[in-house]
Amino acid sequence: MVNTSFRITNSLKKIVYYSIFFCSFQVTFSQDTGKSSAEIRGTITVPKNNEVIEDLYHKRALNRYAKHHGGVNKTPKPYSLSEQCVIYIESAPQYSSSSERQRRAELDQSDLMFRPLVLPVLVGTTVDFPNRDELYHNVFSYSSVKEFDLGRYPKNQVKSVTFDKAGTVQVFCDIHTYMFATILVLDNPWFTTPSEDGSYVLSNVPPGTYQISVWYLRKKVDTKTVTVKENQALVVNFEL
Repeated sequence: MVNTSFRITNSLKKIVYYSIFFCSFQVTFSQDTGKSSAEIRGTITVPKNNEVIEDLYHKRALNRYAKHHGGVNKTPKPYSLSEQCVIYIESAPQYSSSSERQRRAELDQSDLMFRPLVLPVLVGTTVDFPNRDELYHNVFSYSSVKEFDLGRYPKNQVKSVTFDKAGTVQVFCDIHTYMFATILVLDNPWFTTPSEDGSYVLSNVPPGTYQISVWYLRKKVDTKTVTVKENQALVVNFEL
Protein backbone atom coordinates (compact mmCIF):
# COMPACT_ATOMS: atom_id res chain seq x y z
CA MET A 1 0.00 0.00 0.00
CA VAL A 2 1.41 3.40 -1.03
CA ASN A 3 1.78 6.04 1.69
CA THR A 4 0.07 9.05 0.00
CA SER A 5 0.65 11.40 2.97
CA PHE A 6 4.41 10.93 2.56
CA ARG A 7 4.20 11.88 -1.13
CA ILE A 8 2.13 14.99 -0.37
CA THR A 9 4.56 16.09 2.36
CA ASN A 10 7.57 15.74 0.03
CA SER A 11 5.78 17.62 -2.73
CA LEU A 12 4.98 20.52 -0.39
CA LYS A 13 8.62 20.67 0.71
CA LYS A 14 9.76 20.94 -2.92
CA ILE A 15 7.25 23.68 -3.64
CA VAL A 16 8.40 25.70 -0.62
CA TYR A 17 12.10 25.15 -1.51
CA TYR A 18 11.76 26.27 -5.13
CA SER A 19 9.57 29.20 -4.14
CA ILE A 20 12.21 30.47 -1.72
CA PHE A 21 14.97 29.93 -4.31
CA PHE A 22 13.07 31.75 -7.05
CA CYS A 23 12.17 34.71 -4.80
CA SER A 24 15.78 35.13 -3.65
CA PHE A 25 16.90 35.01 -7.31
CA GLN A 26 14.44 37.75 -8.21
CA VAL A 27 15.65 40.02 -5.41
CA THR A 28 19.31 39.51 -6.35
CA PHE A 29 18.61 40.13 -10.05
CA SER A 30 16.70 43.37 -9.43
CA GLN A 31 19.47 44.71 -7.20
CA ASP A 32 22.15 43.96 -9.79
CA THR A 33 20.32 45.58 -12.71
CA GLY A 34 18.37 48.42 -11.10
CA LYS A 35 18.92 51.99 -12.38
CA SER A 36 19.95 54.82 -10.11
CA SER A 37 17.07 57.12 -9.28
CA ALA A 38 19.37 60.06 -8.56
CA GLU A 39 18.71 63.29 -10.43
CA ILE A 40 20.05 66.79 -10.85
CA ARG A 41 17.44 69.52 -11.09
CA GLY A 42 17.32 73.26 -10.80
CA THR A 43 16.57 76.57 -12.48
CA ILE A 44 18.49 78.67 -14.98
CA THR A 45 18.04 82.44 -14.89
CA VAL A 46 19.04 84.26 -18.08
CA PRO A 47 19.49 88.00 -18.71
CA LYS A 48 16.36 89.93 -19.65
CA ASN A 49 18.10 91.75 -22.49
CA ASN A 50 19.27 89.38 -25.20
CA GLU A 51 21.73 91.33 -27.33
CA VAL A 52 22.77 88.30 -29.37
CA ILE A 53 19.21 87.66 -30.58
CA GLU A 54 18.58 91.36 -31.20
CA ASP A 55 21.73 91.57 -33.33
CA LEU A 56 20.65 88.46 -35.26
CA TYR A 57 17.25 89.98 -36.07
CA HIS A 58 18.86 93.26 -37.09
CA LYS A 59 21.36 91.65 -39.49
CA ARG A 60 18.62 89.44 -40.91
CA ALA A 61 16.53 92.50 -41.82
CA LEU A 62 19.47 94.21 -43.55
CA ASN A 63 20.65 91.19 -45.54
CA ARG A 64 20.35 91.83 -49.29
CA TYR A 65 19.17 88.28 -50.03
CA ALA A 66 16.61 88.43 -47.26
CA LYS A 67 14.94 91.45 -48.84
CA HIS A 68 13.71 89.20 -51.64
CA HIS A 69 12.07 86.89 -49.14
CA GLY A 70 8.33 87.51 -48.83
CA GLY A 71 8.18 87.33 -45.05
CA VAL A 72 11.38 89.15 -44.14
CA ASN A 73 9.50 92.22 -42.91
CA LYS A 74 7.52 90.11 -40.47
CA THR A 75 8.85 89.65 -36.98
CA PRO A 76 10.11 86.06 -36.74
CA LYS A 77 8.80 83.69 -34.12
CA PRO A 78 10.72 84.34 -30.87
CA TYR A 79 13.26 81.74 -29.83
CA SER A 80 12.18 79.67 -26.84
CA LEU A 81 14.65 79.19 -24.00
CA SER A 82 15.04 75.53 -25.02
CA GLU A 83 16.33 76.72 -28.42
CA GLN A 84 19.01 78.85 -26.78
CA CYS A 85 20.28 76.84 -23.83
CA VAL A 86 21.59 73.35 -22.97
CA ILE A 87 22.56 71.81 -19.62
CA TYR A 88 24.91 68.84 -19.80
CA ILE A 89 27.37 66.71 -17.84
CA GLU A 90 30.88 66.95 -19.24
CA SER A 91 32.61 64.12 -17.38
CA ALA A 92 30.57 60.94 -17.01
CA PRO A 93 31.18 57.19 -16.61
CA GLN A 94 30.85 54.78 -19.47
CA TYR A 95 27.29 53.99 -20.44
CA SER A 96 25.55 51.37 -22.54
CA SER A 97 25.68 52.12 -26.27
CA SER A 98 22.02 51.13 -26.38
CA SER A 99 21.04 54.48 -24.86
CA GLU A 100 17.39 55.40 -25.22
CA ARG A 101 18.46 58.71 -26.75
CA GLN A 102 17.23 59.11 -30.32
CA ARG A 103 20.06 59.08 -32.85
CA ARG A 104 18.31 61.46 -35.25
CA ALA A 105 17.94 65.20 -34.82
CA GLU A 106 17.03 68.27 -36.87
CA LEU A 107 18.54 71.72 -37.32
CA ASP A 108 15.90 73.70 -39.15
CA GLN A 109 16.38 76.59 -41.60
CA SER A 110 13.28 78.71 -41.27
CA ASP A 111 12.57 82.46 -41.51
CA LEU A 112 16.18 82.85 -42.66
CA MET A 113 17.53 81.61 -39.33
CA PHE A 114 18.63 78.33 -37.79
CA ARG A 115 16.39 76.67 -35.20
CA PRO A 116 17.43 75.83 -32.55
CA LEU A 117 20.46 78.05 -31.99
CA VAL A 118 22.11 75.29 -29.96
CA LEU A 119 21.43 71.60 -30.60
CA PRO A 120 22.70 68.87 -28.22
CA VAL A 121 23.19 65.39 -29.72
CA LEU A 122 24.82 62.13 -28.72
CA VAL A 123 27.89 60.89 -30.61
CA GLY A 124 26.72 58.90 -33.64
CA THR A 125 23.62 61.04 -34.23
CA THR A 126 22.59 62.02 -37.76
CA VAL A 127 21.36 65.60 -38.03
CA ASP A 128 18.97 66.63 -40.81
CA PHE A 129 19.16 70.15 -42.24
CA PRO A 130 15.80 70.89 -43.92
CA ASN A 131 15.35 74.10 -45.91
CA ARG A 132 11.89 75.56 -45.22
CA ASP A 133 12.53 78.95 -46.85
CA GLU A 134 11.60 80.20 -50.30
CA LEU A 135 15.23 80.62 -51.29
CA TYR A 136 18.49 78.69 -51.26
CA HIS A 137 20.66 77.94 -48.25
CA ASN A 138 24.19 76.54 -48.02
CA VAL A 139 24.96 74.99 -44.64
CA PHE A 140 28.61 74.47 -43.76
CA SER A 141 31.09 74.13 -40.90
CA TYR A 142 34.86 74.39 -40.70
CA SER A 143 34.96 72.95 -37.18
CA SER A 144 37.68 70.37 -36.58
CA VAL A 145 35.18 68.01 -34.96
CA LYS A 146 33.20 67.79 -38.21
CA GLU A 147 33.94 69.77 -41.36
CA PHE A 148 31.28 69.75 -44.07
CA ASP A 149 29.73 71.83 -46.85
CA LEU A 150 26.25 70.80 -48.01
CA GLY A 151 26.17 73.09 -51.05
CA ARG A 152 23.20 75.18 -52.15
CA TYR A 153 19.78 73.58 -52.06
CA PRO A 154 16.19 74.92 -52.35
CA LYS A 155 13.04 74.77 -50.27
CA ASN A 156 11.78 71.36 -49.08
CA GLN A 157 15.10 69.63 -49.67
CA VAL A 158 16.91 68.00 -46.76
CA LYS A 159 20.60 67.19 -46.39
CA SER A 160 22.13 65.25 -43.51
CA VAL A 161 25.38 64.84 -41.60
CA THR A 162 26.39 62.16 -39.08
CA PHE A 163 28.45 63.36 -36.12
CA ASP A 164 30.76 60.59 -34.93
CA LYS A 165 33.12 62.56 -32.70
CA ALA A 166 32.45 64.50 -29.51
CA GLY A 167 33.01 68.24 -29.51
CA THR A 168 31.58 71.59 -30.56
CA VAL A 169 30.50 72.25 -34.14
CA GLN A 170 29.83 75.82 -35.26
CA VAL A 171 27.36 75.92 -38.17
CA PHE A 172 26.83 78.75 -40.68
CA CYS A 173 25.16 79.53 -44.01
CA ASP A 174 27.43 80.53 -46.90
CA ILE A 175 24.68 82.69 -48.44
CA HIS A 176 23.28 84.35 -45.31
CA THR A 177 26.42 85.10 -43.35
CA TYR A 178 24.64 86.27 -40.19
CA MET A 179 23.04 82.85 -39.64
CA PHE A 180 24.66 80.73 -36.93
CA ALA A 181 24.01 77.69 -34.76
CA THR A 182 25.99 75.38 -32.51
CA ILE A 183 25.82 71.58 -32.39
CA LEU A 184 27.09 70.09 -29.14
CA VAL A 185 28.15 66.50 -29.86
CA LEU A 186 28.25 64.83 -26.44
CA ASP A 187 29.75 61.51 -25.34
CA ASN A 188 27.10 60.71 -22.72
CA PRO A 189 23.28 60.91 -22.60
CA TRP A 190 23.00 63.21 -19.57
CA PHE A 191 21.95 66.48 -21.18
CA THR A 192 18.73 68.44 -21.49
CA THR A 193 17.19 71.79 -22.40
CA PRO A 194 15.28 73.98 -19.92
CA SER A 195 11.57 74.68 -19.90
CA GLU A 196 10.39 78.19 -20.62
CA ASP A 197 10.40 78.99 -16.88
CA GLY A 198 14.07 77.98 -16.67
CA SER A 199 13.55 74.67 -14.85
CA TYR A 200 15.43 71.54 -15.90
CA VAL A 201 15.93 67.93 -14.80
CA LEU A 202 18.70 65.43 -15.52
CA SER A 203 17.32 61.98 -14.63
CA ASN A 204 18.90 58.59 -13.80
CA VAL A 205 22.32 60.08 -13.07
CA PRO A 206 24.77 57.50 -11.66
CA PRO A 207 26.38 58.39 -8.30
CA GLY A 208 29.66 60.27 -8.69
CA THR A 209 31.37 63.63 -9.01
CA TYR A 210 30.78 65.54 -12.23
CA GLN A 211 31.16 68.84 -13.99
CA ILE A 212 27.78 70.16 -15.07
CA SER A 213 27.87 72.94 -17.67
CA VAL A 214 25.52 75.41 -19.32
CA TRP A 215 25.77 76.45 -22.96
CA TYR A 216 23.87 79.63 -23.71
CA LEU A 217 23.57 81.02 -27.25
CA ARG A 218 27.12 81.01 -28.68
CA LYS A 219 29.28 79.82 -25.78
CA LYS A 220 29.63 77.85 -22.57
CA VAL A 221 28.82 80.29 -19.81
CA ASP A 222 29.12 78.34 -16.55
CA THR A 223 30.45 75.09 -15.08
CA LYS A 224 29.97 73.67 -11.59
CA THR A 225 31.46 70.62 -9.90
CA VAL A 226 28.81 68.51 -8.18
CA THR A 227 28.69 65.22 -6.29
CA VAL A 228 25.61 63.05 -6.75
CA LYS A 229 24.67 60.38 -4.20
CA GLU A 230 22.46 57.33 -4.71
CA ASN A 231 18.72 58.22 -4.77
CA GLN A 232 19.49 61.90 -4.27
CA ALA A 233 17.62 64.81 -5.86
CA LEU A 234 20.43 67.37 -6.09
CA VAL A 235 19.46 71.00 -6.73
CA VAL A 236 21.88 73.03 -8.86
CA ASN A 237 20.80 76.53 -9.96
CA PHE A 238 22.50 78.80 -12.48
CA GLU A 239 22.26 82.55 -12.84
CA LEU A 240 23.81 83.73 -16.10
